[in-house]
Amino acid sequence: MHLGVDLSIIDVSTTTGKWTNGNLAMQHVSATKKGNNSKDFEPWYFKQMGEKSVNEASNLYNQYGTDEPYRFKLEGLINHKATSNLETSTNSNSSSSFSISGYNNYINNRQKRNQLLSTLTLKKAKEYGLDKSIYNQSSNSSMIINSLANDDHLAELTVLRVDGSRYVYGLPAYNTKQLELSFNASATQNSSPNGPSGQNSNYHPSTGYVSYNPEDRTTDNKKGIDHYFNSVSLPPYAHSYLLTAIISPDYVDLTGDGPTDDDFGNYTKFTYSKVNNYNWRVPYDENKANFNEVAKSVENDDQGNFIAGEKELWFTNTIETKNYIAIFELGNREDALGTIDTDGGKNTSAQNRSKYIKSISLYSKPEYKANPNNAIPIKVVHFEYDYSLCNGIPNNSNPTSAPTVTSDGVTNQGGKLTLKGIYFTYGMSDKAKFSKYNFSYANNYSYHSKAYDRWGNYKPLASPNVDYLYDAPLHNSEYPYVDQTNKTNADLYSAAWNLTQIQLPSGGTIDIDYESDDYAFVQNKPAMQMM
Repeated sequence: MHLGVDLSIIDVSTTTGKWTNGNLAMQHVSATKKGNNSKDFEPWYFKQMGEKSVNEASNLYNQYGTDEPYRFKLEGLINHKATSNLETSTNSNSSSSFSISGYNNYINNRQKRNQLLSTLTLKKAKEYGLDKSIYNQSSNSSMIINSLANDDHLAELTVLRVDGSRYVYGLPAYNTKQLELSFNASATQNSSPNGPSGQNSNYHPSTGYVSYNPEDRTTDNKKGIDHYFNSVSLPPYAHSYLLTAIISPDYVDLTGDGPTDDDFGNYTKFTYSKVNNYNWRVPYDENKANFNEVAKSVENDDQGNFIAGEKELWFTNTIETKNYIAIFELGNREDALGTIDTDGGKNTSAQNRSKYIKSISLYSKPEYKANPNNAIPIKVVHFEYDYSLCNGIPNNSNPTSAPTVTSDGVTNQGGKLTLKGIYFTYGMSDKAKFSKYNFSYANNYSYHSKAYDRWGNYKPLASPNVDYLYDAPLHNSEYPYVDQTNKTNADLYSAAWNLTQIQLPSGGTIDIDYESDDYAFVQNKPAMQMM
């Protein structure tokens, strides 16, 4: 008889926090926060992309030694000399160090910008915002900032243009929940093989998804060799800032209630309507997650991951000036449906649907305010749609291939909302209805979750002209590279679902052709075929 015991004990403790002991960089970083006493010091600022202005940060760049590598000095290093907080990388030929006197690791002067973008936190916007009713939870305004917003969140952004006008982005649209979940999604609950040849029977190679049970994405996960589960949540944040007003250089708010008819100067005011509790998810499919095989040589370590959340959607309701008002008529979309909960499921509730624009009606403001029901519009823009592009998307209300007609009279072929035509009417006359702008689109491929390449462009599931290893076609999740052997196909794929023709009311047409991008070099190296 032989008796043996193999015992392994692993005890791991991880702590996250501020590094205080032996960290000589602390004093360096704190100097950045303190800055100096100059009123021109900016701890941070916004700047328009592509703005052509002189950047005075070059002095700081030169002070830090341009593009030479440096590191913070740390206690406990061999031959350490605490003469400075930064030092160059050393080698056999050089042992120089670099010192920043007085920790001047910040830019003293305000950076020059042609276009100023200023901000107000929620706390300050309640007192100094253009339309304070947006930030008052007890106001009767139709537009109120989400109650989850903190006082230190940015609430209002104002762009001062070179002509003196101001664009005020005063309505933050909030993402209220966000979860990123990863978990073991193996097919079995032990260390035996998942299935034939060790393949996970819950894995769907054509989509790149793996099926899971709701308990798998919790601490009750009992799958595979590690019962792995990881969850990361984000607190509420503003995913967009909506334009609420454009005001002229001579605008004066007389009563502090935002743009109204009693104010001096000119303004354009925007109002919005909100859709609450719109649940989103990637991937959309119910009880499906993105598949991560981890190690091919190890069984039952397969993982699934997905991201899900909840947000508020805002849609333009009116655009108003002192003399005119434009009314947006909205309808419920049959695509872009949200999910029921974290695990997915198609939410067909009318209250939680995204919107589309049916028409935009322009009125004389005094006439509309006096009698909105009987006011005659000066001009109306009409939009015509169907759901013909990219049919087969999972978040369309029509799961069949047979077209249906919605209550708004729009044909639903099971695809994405597609703009087919625009026409205008004036006053009581509908004559211009017969002079439309009609739109046509190219290469209407059906939807597939993995029918795209590394660039995000359309790519069929198997490109027959690509000579794969052993002549075995691979799925796009395994071979996401572009088919470089057939430019004709590449041009066709680049035009997928894009506008190709506009038929004008005059009888003329505008035709649009597409070709795929190409390149010969990656930086200074000749481009090679991806394998």
